Amino acid sequence: MMNKQKQARFYTPLLAALVFLLNISTMMFGSNSCSAVKAVTYASIGINFNDIKAAVSMERVKGHIQTLVSFGSRVTGYPGCDAAARYIYDRFVEYGLQNVSFELFDIAVPYDYGATITILSTGEVIKAYPVWPNNIETCAINPEGLEGPLIYAGHGDLSEYHAKVKDSIVLMDFDSREKWIYSAQFGAKAVIFIEEEVTRRSAEQKILPEIPIDFPRLYVTKNVGQHMKDLLAQGPVNVNVKSLMIYQPMEGKNVVGYIHGTSPTLKNEVVIVTAYYDSASVVPSISPGAEEACGVASLLEIARYYSTHPPLRTVLFVAFSGHNNGLTGARNFVKSHISEVGSKLRLLANID
Repeated sequence: MMNKQKQARFYTPLLAALVFLLNISTMMFGSNSCSAVKAVTYASIGINFNDIKAAVSMERVKGHIQTLVSFGSRVTGYPGCDAAARYIYDRFVEYGLQNVSFELFDIAVPYDYGATITILSTGEVIKAYPVWPNNIETCAINPEGLEGPLIYAGHGDLSEYHAKVKDSIVLMDFDSREKWIYSAQFGAKAVIFIEEEVTRRSAEQKILPEIPIDFPRLYVTKNVGQHMKDLLAQGPVNVNVKSLMIYQPMEGKNVVGYIHGTSPTLKNEVVIVTAYYDSASVVPSISPGAEEACGVASLLEIARYYSTHPPLRTVLFVAFSGHNNGLTGARNFVKSHISEVGSKLRLLANID
């Protein structure tokens, strides 16, 4: 793994290269076609890679990522996503972009209203988190909850079921791939996943996106999971599980801002730079999305660069939400702007 100094040396040229290419698109292409390049040199229009490299900062990008992650889950419709939208809006204004605004759209989101596990012998209440729905089925539990004996099934292999499964609540390691389905097949009432040290791509196998099976799946932190295993080591444990997740109509936000072109002949042509800022997780309430923040953090640094290096063409910056909900934000943007921008568009660069 690279140390911070090596990371900066590696990623800064990549960011500079992106800005360099965008500069070419905003300054060099002819007014009629992005494929027709004028016979001018980079130097004649002030494009110098080393200057760009010196002007962009991976430390600022890192700072944006850290701030976005600090907001918590950025699933569209969740408070952290709204906080991220406001942060992006404020940066656009700070950098001097014009016509900065929120563009709102309607979206249905599976919203987590809370989940608990109660140890019946002691009354101890443990916080848990619902897993993303199976298709349209959110697996909400009736207010009285589900009661049953707690059993531990390790990674979910058949050989690890050492107790009666029917009517039980199964505690299972998160790194169990799709084996939780065995619990449902054997008649368990619910499954509780324990956080791993490292969450892998197999996390998506905790969802059946095409089958709306009503089988509650919860998630607990590794410390809580260890506590529950310790209780089991002392003897039988009966629990009551409650969970409420509902698809709710929410308001998504795209954040847009312009840097108007300086050329009298080219300023009506548009280059669009986009990135999404929402996050996704198999556990909606735990979705800080560091990786997913990289694109919009880079977009903010590019916007800052252009605010001090005005382009010939107009650049429209767009930060989408709803990316992980069927590209809802992007679709809304296209629907809203196709008549305004369509014929003026010279390039669209998306930072994913």
